[in-house]
Amino acid sequence: MTKITINKTQEVIDVKFSELPEVTQEFIVSYGLRQILNDCHSSVQKKDFEDNDEFIQAVTNKVESKLGALLSGDITTRKAGVRMPTDPLQAMILTIARDEIKTAMKAKGLTIKAIGNEQYNTLVEGHKTGNLERITTEAQARINNVRQVEVDLSEWLEE
Repeated sequence: MTKITINKTQEVIDVKFSELPEVTQEFIVSYGLRQILNDCHSSVQKKDFEDNDEFIQAVTNKVESKLGALLSGDITTRKAGVRMPTDPLQAMILTIARDEIKTAMKAKGLTIKAIGNEQYNTLVEGHKTGNLERITTEAQARINNVRQVEVDLSEWLEE
């Protein structure tokens, strides 16, 4: 069972990957891996290199590094410059802490851009640590409130 958080609603749904048809599974893996390996080198800009071979090598190094991390089980992601946990509970805890800090900042007319990512991340970490029990309880409640979504693939697949 894979838990997927729907960003717009923060609802978490369960997806039984093994029940998806093989063609769908292959598509999802290919799509995801292609996305991961193309996102990992987005910070490498061709304009920063005088030599095209150096640019290609820099991109290749990033891709190989990411693939190595995936092969070793390091599957964390980054959001606003901070590693995002892949554990659903820890990810939800971080999401809640971030949302609460953003709400508090908005009330004071502050933005992440105005205070910088480092200060923002410090605020989030401090808030999360200081309110961990409450936030964990809320995060677990959100995860437990999972909606089962049934998807009928028959209209897209040939029988």
